Amino acid sequence: LIPDIGWIWNPIMGTEDVNSTGQGATQASQLARASRGARIGTKAGRVVRIIRLIRLIRIVKLYKQAHIQIEKTEKKKEENEEMDHLDKILEEQLKKKAEEVAKKGEDPDEPVVIPEESKVGKRLSDLTTKRVIILVLIMMFSVPMFQVDTYITEEHDFDFGLEIIYAFDSDPEGTGFKSAF
Repeated sequence: LIPDIGWIWNPIMGTEDVNSTGQGATQASQLARASRGARIGTKAGRVVRIIRLIRLIRIVKLYKQAHIQIEKTEKKKEENEEMDHLDKILEEQLKKKAEEVAKKGEDPDEPVVIPEESKVGKRLSDLTTKRVIILVLIMMFSVPMFQVDTYITEEHDFDFGLEIIYAFDSDPEGTGFKSAF
């Protein structure tokens, strides 16, 4: 209630009625200037908030990119660790094989001799090769025989119309024109 009572509130705030003294006009102009300054300040504050928001968005984008890069490097490290593990297993197997060869007294630098194919195996592989070749050739020649276009040629509408016009033009009273209808 106190701010509504002008004669109490005005001295407290340091403002006076415009009508009560002659200084009211100057005080009003000062208030107008102050309000303009306040408006400019609020606009500047809004611009600063927008700039801060844009900076924050940029920081979030950079954080996401950094996070993606970290994930990629972690995946690469995991893959490298797996490859290293597989390499170790392979090396162990090679060492075991070398030890076995050494125990048998064989020379590890000597090339491995692959035994010759037996007569039965040779005959079976030749028969299989011949059968596959024959089946492929049969398929190449038989597939076109099962196509509809091989035996029946479909007439299109424009071909049929041209044949009727030709039949009528060559013999208007003939059987060719009557047979078409």
